[in-house]
Amino acid sequence: MDLVKADVKMSTGDNQGAIDILKAHLEKEPDSVWARTQLGKAYLNIEKLDLAIDSLLKAQQIQPNEPRSTLYLGLAYIGKE
Repeated sequence: MDLVKADVKMSTGDNQGAIDILKAHLEKEPDSVWARTQLGKAYLNIEKLDLAIDSLLKAQQIQPNEPRSTLYLGLAYIGKE
C-alpha cells in the first residue's frame, strides 16, 4: 500500500511526500527495487540528481539492468552533464 500512496503523491506533484513514504518503506524492505527506482525518480523530479543517482545505483545493484532504473539513471546522468 505504501508504494501506491507514493505513486499517487508523485502523480499529483508531491514528490517530497512520495520521498518520505518511499524512505520509510525502504527501512522495512531495503531490497525493494521498485521503491528504490521510484525514490530515484522522485529525486530526479526535484533535480536532486546525486540522491537520484545513489538510489538508482542501489536498485541496479539489487537487480542489474532493470529497465526503469536504467532509464532514470541515464536521465540523471544526462542532467548532470
